Amino acid sequence: MTITTNPVRNEYTATASQTVFNYTFRIYNEDEISVYITPAGQDADDAADIISAYTVTGVNDVNGGTIVLDSGATAGDLVTIVSSIPEDRETDYVNNGDFLPETVNADIDRTVSLVKQKISRGAFFPDSAQGIVQGLFPTPVNNKLLAWDGNYGKIKNKDVIAGSGIAVSDNGTDIAISAIGDSTGFDGNVYTNLAVALAADGDIGDVVRTGEYYASTGKGAATYRVVSSAPFYLGTVNHAKTDGSGYYLELVEDQSINIYKGGAVGDGATDDTTSIQDCVDFAIDNGIGVFYPAAIFLHDEITASNAAGLSIEGVNATSLGSSSYGGGYAFSFTDCQRITIKGINFDRQNSYSSGNNVNGVGFFGCDECMVTECSFPDTLIANVIDESATQGSTRCKIINNSAPAGRLPYTAANDTNKLLNLTFVVVGANGNTFYCEDNLIANNVMETCRIALTNYCYGTSVNNNICHNSIDSSIYFSNQSIRNSAVGNVIINAGKDGIKAINDSIDTTVVGNTIYGAGIVKNDGINCIIIGDDVGSGRAVVTGNFCRLKENSNSLPGGSNNGIHVAGGTDVTISGNMIYSTDSESPDIGIQISGQATHVVVDGNNINAIDGFGMRITPTGGLVMEDLSITNNYIEGKDNTSSQYGISIDTAVSGGGTVDRVKIEGNKIRTWNLGGIELDGSEYIQIDNNDFTDIASTAQLVRTANSPQNVSIGKNTSDGNELAFFAAGVSIIPNTTSLTASDTLTNGYGFETYDNTGAAGSITITLPRAYTGMKFAFSRAAAQNIVLDGASTEQIESGVGTGVYANNQTLTTADAVVVIECIVKGRWQVSAGGY
Repeated sequence: MTITTNPVRNEYTATASQTVFNYTFRIYNEDEISVYITPAGQDADDAADIISAYTVTGVNDVNGGTIVLDSGATAGDLVTIVSSIPEDRETDYVNNGDFLPETVNADIDRTVSLVKQKISRGAFFPDSAQGIVQGLFPTPVNNKLLAWDGNYGKIKNKDVIAGSGIAVSDNGTDIAISAIGDSTGFDGNVYTNLAVALAADGDIGDVVRTGEYYASTGKGAATYRVVSSAPFYLGTVNHAKTDGSGYYLELVEDQSINIYKGGAVGDGATDDTTSIQDCVDFAIDNGIGVFYPAAIFLHDEITASNAAGLSIEGVNATSLGSSSYGGGYAFSFTDCQRITIKGINFDRQNSYSSGNNVNGVGFFGCDECMVTECSFPDTLIANVIDESATQGSTRCKIINNSAPAGRLPYTAANDTNKLLNLTFVVVGANGNTFYCEDNLIANNVMETCRIALTNYCYGTSVNNNICHNSIDSSIYFSNQSIRNSAVGNVIINAGKDGIKAINDSIDTTVVGNTIYGAGIVKNDGINCIIIGDDVGSGRAVVTGNFCRLKENSNSLPGGSNNGIHVAGGTDVTISGNMIYSTDSESPDIGIQISGQATHVVVDGNNINAIDGFGMRITPTGGLVMEDLSITNNYIEGKDNTSSQYGISIDTAVSGGGTVDRVKIEGNKIRTWNLGGIELDGSEYIQIDNNDFTDIASTAQLVRTANSPQNVSIGKNTSDGNELAFFAAGVSIIPNTTSLTASDTLTNGYGFETYDNTGAAGSITITLPRAYTGMKFAFSRAAAQNIVLDGASTEQIESGVGTGVYANNQTLTTADAVVVIECIVKGRWQVSAGGY
């Protein structure tokens, strides 16, 4: 079956006695059609016109059928046939039941028919028409007209004002529309200002326009209506007539209210708080916006609750804080929706002198609000401010704003000054009950301030912002901040860390950011990016970032500087990042992993010109760190006279800890002074397929200390002596069993190591049958030789890659170490060292 494009209604003008009328749409039962007959010359009335005296043909025909009236129509009658498919659904598909094509097709066809029926009489806009936001009707209001709002493409309730050519009156039954005259009272006249208008004569309902506000200041041109009682809003705008007649003027607005009309002065000295609050209240109640003209308006906190759709917009306008203000915000909104703040400069510096926070905008329990194209010098703008907030906001946007430089530079003396820790955006809630979710902070430009997401902040995106000279960490996630991301931001000269995600920050994504310069102010363990801690953080992805630490110009004491620091947590991926420095801008560590980090993947990063460690792994406080993968990284030191190790695993730092199960594979390790890889303690370390170049001649490619356990060294390469892996006196494969006499080995799957103790002669070690995966290491630690004897017909290679095999091989060189493993059943291949 199919559904045609035929309409779902047919209209006819009947001829005399006509009984048969076609319908062109599909119905599924006889009662799924409605027939109306409107007598000639009468208005349509569904209740009166519907009939039932007819029969139907063509049920289930995709092209329709006919209805046949029981008695003929009168000439000129309007006959209307309409699809009336009910909205219920009787078909029910069950598991393992029939799923027949004809049943399914009929079910879908009926649904499509119902959709066509529903939209057949809808009002639609042309597809090519642009700039139309929505076609929804507003709530009906008595004595209002519907009109298109030219600025926003919406349908709104409009007042009829002088000059429009029409007026509306309601006698209780009908609404009459007639022309407005200009002959009586206020109607149609434009007065110089409100004072002049009040002195004129007028009648209730008359409309007056003014060219200026109440005084002759050239501000606040507006339209007013004459009313008999004082309006509720805008006490400074609505004035009683001076002749004592008891008339008042009520403001009439259709798009937005200029705050001059509320009595705001805008001279930067007069307190405009009441006037602006009046305007905001008026705008909320009338469904319009608030406009800030180009001036400086001194005001304290402006508030709104349970409002929706309010827009506060300015052009070269400044919101100035009062020196007597006791803290708070320029604007705060509670339980509001779709609030927009646009184009306002928030200069709240004066409010700080009272010792309180200087705040711009606060949203509490709000949804889909936005702050855009605003400027915030020395001001904090927020979705939800600080830990005391009791309500979280969702789906808010902080985009395309700027935060120019603060006024107080950093010195050691004013380190505790609140203004120094300026925060551009704080997102957070008290948790458990309230959360901040799915907010967007994007395309903002900030100077000397930061973005902070704290306390139960979920799903917030911090994208494409520019942060310059922040006093603390530039972008900060903390305290149950989950599913947040920092993408494409540019951070220049961060006071401490560039991007920081700690304290139960989970599912954090840090991608494609550029961080140039960190630790400019506070040099106490600085990181371009720091992820995690030991309090439950985890599941972070840090990829594609450019990190360049800049040398601290303040020479403050402190800890190490890191490109990327994984300070605990689990399931962290660090990949594809570039960490770079120059001779004068040198981080201590390219990538550091510390605390109780587990399941960490470090892959494909480029770490270049580092003065210190390329990577450093340091469990602390007795914690266990495990399951680390360090693969396919390029790790280069600044030079081989001062740089330390390419990769260092050190379990003796800050109380020490344990490192288990680390894979170091496929890395290119270049230009290091003390060595390529350092193993200080640790257990189950696999070092394979790495390439070492330009390691200092006095250094070891792999250095061990404090008895690392179960270390596997595979087929690594070097531009120096391959035996540099096995420097004299260093046991690179600990847990060695010392043999005092010949012995037969039975197990080779644990990569066991053996040496000898005799002063002369030789001992024979008989190998087990060679099965794939077995591996041994032998060290000639004493003067006697070690003879390796292949069991039965097992063959042993004579050296690395020689391809020459024999049933016996002998270690005859002092301090010789050889590693053999079974790659092919029945053969022992030499993978490292020699005899």
